[in-house]
Amino acid sequence: MPYFLLYYDNDEDRATVRRFDERDEAYAALTQGTIDKPSEDELVLFITDSEETLRRTHPRYFYTEIEMAEQAAERILSKYSDAGLVAD
Repeated sequence: MPYFLLYYDNDEDRATVRRFDERDEAYAALTQGTIDKPSEDELVLFITDSEETLRRTHPRYFYTEIEMAEQAAERILSKYSDAGLVAD
């Protein structure tokens, strides 16, 4: 399974993601990044099947609060609509 190293720049509100197929390379990049990054930024290593899954499971790194609220509202409306609890 691939490794994804996520670097979140708090000043820029921006995430960058690097994919690694080798465990040792991923951990070496994490170690070096931890040494090099400003203390207010975030560096996180994920092991997941795809970057799409990473974006879906950790949206706060990729979307604004408004976008996350809109997506949540869509999911809630869909759930209740599927259950017949929302009128069309």
